[in-house]
Amino acid sequence: MSVDVRISICDRHTQDATYTKYRGVTPPGVCPFCQLAHLECQLAEARKDLDSTRNLLQSTLNQSIEQRAFDQLAEMEDVLVDVVNQACMCESGKLDSMCLSAYADAMRLLAQRGRLLIEKEYGRGVIGTWANEVKP
Repeated sequence: MSVDVRISICDRHTQDATYTKYRGVTPPGVCPFCQLAHLECQLAEARKDLDSTRNLLQSTLNQSIEQRAFDQLAEMEDVLVDVVNQACMCESGKLDSMCLSAYADAMRLLAQRGRLLIEKEYGRGVIGTWANEVKP
């Protein structure tokens, strides 16, 4: 007993002799060549979606890392304000580095960030006041 397996080949692909290798692979009524072309299109779309998703995730990750770094920098700056306030505050209400280079550098850094106003500066000696909006 012989089994007759027929597959449907669309008019566009009937002239192609290689259709015989797809016999029995595709359901009846589906041209294997058209099905292959359709699957290739779906694969290309899936790759584009994957690339788009990958780019979006990378962008989100970069923004998250930048925001975390910015938040940590702001927190360190706040700690530096507290240290300078505690170590350099005089009875007159002014800040004095007492000629210690670490305090002087900290005061200069805070002045660059707009949190401190330097009144006098001479080497390691820095005298200043808090900017109006900063006073801890």
